[in-house]
Amino acid sequence: MKKNLDLPWLLFFTGVYIFFTSQFLALRGLISAGKKVEELLQKGLIESARKELKALVGRDTEFLSEEEIRIAIIESLAENLNDAVIAPLFYLGIGGLLGIVLYKTVNTLDSMVGYKNEKYIKLGWFSAKMDDFFNYVPARIAGILIVFSAFLIKGKTSGKRALKIMLRDGRKHPSPNSGIPESAMAGALGIKVGGPCRYQGILSIKPYIGDNLFPVSSTLVKTAIFIVIISSFSFLLILVLCKFMLKN
Repeated sequence: MKKNLDLPWLLFFTGVYIFFTSQFLALRGLISAGKKVEELLQKGLIESARKELKALVGRDTEFLSEEEIRIAIIESLAENLNDAVIAPLFYLGIGGLLGIVLYKTVNTLDSMVGYKNEKYIKLGWFSAKMDDFFNYVPARIAGILIVFSAFLIKGKTSGKRALKIMLRDGRKHPSPNSGIPESAMAGALGIKVGGPCRYQGILSIKPYIGDNLFPVSSTLVKTAIFIVIISSFSFLLILVLCKFMLKN
């Protein structure tokens, strides 16, 4: 009788756990935003695409070309694979709901005040450094997952190239973490990302990452989305298998 009573409660708490966990993951929103910008480009609505791109990136988008918009989409997909999916799941696996709440608090604080405001410069410096610390391991997991997904989706050549570019260019990025998944994605697709861009009118000189082997097309944006999806579910499967093995 007790087992019959326990089952509904188990299902209830499992459902609650999944619901609250899903609130901290943004895979669907990330994919939808990328697809929406790409759809506008395919319709020739470049001004609308520039405006929609603001939901994905922090750079100025007003004067970006069609190719630059697609590069920005791909960069954002790679970087946010870590911030929106891999890192939250990583800390969920380590510390449960408390772990994921802690990570999202640090990540949100960094996006709000990290180095951005003279009034809060000390808090901004601390939150940025904490965000770098919390993302160090997950970002490298994200890079490896992109390499793995490239092998699955595009074959050995793409996978080897993703690994090569990640190892070669991953540390060129100003961020100690963002460059890892971005370089892996650039290698997987055979494109060059990064380079100078503007933030609130101020030019930021960033190094180029990757090799310019193929034109940045709509097909490559779709491939990047597919890589992000495969990487996300691969990591979720890894976490489930690890939890299962630890229990047995």
